[in-house]
Amino acid sequence: MGDFLSDITEQKRDGITGLLTGVSTYLNKVGHHRNSKIKDNGNLSAVPIDQYEAELMIGVSHLVVAYLERLSGGSYN
Repeated sequence: MGDFLSDITEQKRDGITGLLTGVSTYLNKVGHHRNSKIKDNGNLSAVPIDQYEAELMIGVSHLVVAYLERLSGGSYN
């Protein structure tokens, strides 16, 4: 994941990687049609997400970014 995680235990590094992978995968899949056979110019058709999903993932993403900032030694004021 990066040099800034080199001083973290392997178990914790794996957990952080899983967290980022899970959030990223969710963000990439939400808002697109879940049926992979329906394609428009090779892309999945967009479908709207509800307000709850959008607000939840904005909040989760803020927490993940703040956590990464802290791990990297950066400031997240």
